[in-house]
Amino acid sequence: GGTYVVVSNRNFADQLKSGQFITLVLFLAVHHARSNFVAITARNFLSFLGDDDTGNKYLFLFQLLNPVSIFALPLYDFIGRKGGFYASFQTINILGICHGIIQVSSNNLNVQVFGFIMYSMYRGILYGT
Repeated sequence: GGTYVVVSNRNFADQLKSGQFITLVLFLAVHHARSNFVAITARNFLSFLGDDDTGNKYLFLFQLLNPVSIFALPLYDFIGRKGGFYASFQTINILGICHGIIQVSSNNLNVQVFGFIMYSMYRGILYGT
C-alpha cells in the first residue's frame, strides 16, 4: 500500500486515471445521453400518447417548462453546499428516476406534465452541478 494522495494534489495524468474522475465521466455521460434522448424524442413520445390531437399543446408545454428549472437554483445550491457532490449526484439520480417512472407508467398526457417538471429539475441540477 501507499499513502493516499488527494486527487487535486496529483499530477494531471494521474487525475485523469483516478477512479473518482472515471466515475464522474461515466456518470455524466450516461445522464447527458439520457437528457438528450428525452429532449430529442419528446415529439415522437408525446405524439404516441395523442398530443397530435391537441395541436401539440403538451410538446409546447414540455418546451416551455425546460427553462423553469432556473427558479430552483437556490435549491440546487443548498443541496450542493450541504451535501456536496454526493447529494447533488443522488438528487440527479432521484429526479431522473422519478421522471422515467412517470414517463413509462402513464399514457395520460396530463400526468406527463408532472414528468415535464421532474425533467426540468433533473436537467437543471445536472447542468448546474
